[in-house]
Amino acid sequence: MAAITWFNPMTYALEGMRSLFVGWDGWALGRALLAIGAVGLLAQTLAFRSLSGRVRRG
Repeated sequence: MAAITWFNPMTYALEGMRSLFVGWDGWALGRALLAIGAVGLLAQTLAFRSLSGRVRRG
């Protein structure tokens, strides 16, 4: 189970949110921002590739 949580970006996002309420942890916040940015970048890349394919097909 620990190996699965290492790859799940929501783990880092939740840890960062938890650190905002419990006590500021810069490391947890940095990992949360990095995980959110990586998921956002992946989602935007996939969305634009899908849109490009649809535009090409007409």
